[in-house]
Amino acid sequence: MNKIDERFSLENQRINIFIASSSEAKEIAYGIKSYFPDELFLVKVWDKAFKVGKSNLENLKEITVIYDYAIIVLTKDDFIIHREYQDGGVPPNIMFEAGLFYGRIGENRTFFVAEDSIHEFVDKVFSDFKGISLEKTFSKKLHPESKPEEIVGEVAITLKKKITDHFLNSAEIGFLPSAALAIGYFENFVARVIEALYALRNDKDQGILELTLKVKKKDKNIKIPFFKQTFKLKVVIPQNLLDTSHDTLKGKLVDNDLDNTTIITKSRKFGIFWKEQTLEEVENDGFIFYDFPTTLFSSKKVIDMALTSGTAMNLQNNEVKRLVGEKEIFNFIKALKYKIDSSEKSYIKNYVEIIANSEILS
Repeated sequence: MNKIDERFSLENQRINIFIASSSEAKEIAYGIKSYFPDELFLVKVWDKAFKVGKSNLENLKEITVIYDYAIIVLTKDDFIIHREYQDGGVPPNIMFEAGLFYGRIGENRTFFVAEDSIHEFVDKVFSDFKGISLEKTFSKKLHPESKPEEIVGEVAITLKKKITDHFLNSAEIGFLPSAALAIGYFENFVARVIEALYALRNDKDQGILELTLKVKKKDKNIKIPFFKQTFKLKVVIPQNLLDTSHDTLKGKLVDNDLDNTTIITKSRKFGIFWKEQTLEEVENDGFIFYDFPTTLFSSKKVIDMALTSGTAMNLQNNEVKRLVGEKEIFNFIKALKYKIDSSEKSYIKNYVEIIANSEILS
């Protein structure tokens, strides 16, 4: 397992889950939570997730940015009449939260856990919910003496598997831009660079790679035979989004002897990074090129905007930004891997490697 896969493995990247319920169904929510071990999941029930000093709406908007998944517990009991909801059914605030999460984080990340008597109510009162799966049901009436975790055991185990599989294997366009940035980065840079170099190495007449290296403030052009040579483009993933700014990266590249190099091909020029290699290194490992996806800096700007409006700037909020930034990097990697693996030009995946910045930058 390389450093990137290890960093974002389930063991090292806990899945964030928010559970919403009515006050009366809170025990059911905690029953579900008990099936998600703390070492792999960070699960918060609503009563422990809201911050003092903020409105419920402010809290909920921030939660939809922080958490990867939401589990909405829908119940229907006699208590509803006691709390003066005229029709009997799910409290309106829970339905509002259900819609908020469904709209903000998406249908594949929002799960509805319903008491078995809820279907008729949802169909009657909340017609917009028709078509949304409520097959994850439980029954308190069938097991009146059981503990909450026993009542929802089958449901919780199914949810844990679905959430884990989705987290590890999918990349989606979400509220924040990481997946879209990864797609653009692949289409406009990675694929084009690999295609150009692949054509160059297989063209005997054009198999000369010209690298422009900066040596002691003077440009030095070095022409290197590239025909039939192997190569690798290593995409360097930052430790955090702050490391994606040009100003932050600039000094680190100089300190680690990485040259901003131009690859000249028949079609166009590509700017890329290269660390000088010996002939022996080229013979053993092929040409190694590097790129740092500074496009991710856009994610930082979006996060700053999303978490500043209506949110007090404090240490707690900085921690939120760190967590959301980590999610953005993770989703960028997943989307980029998907594009690499599913490319119509199957050879591309043989020439790209995603690495951690600690593998090249000291």
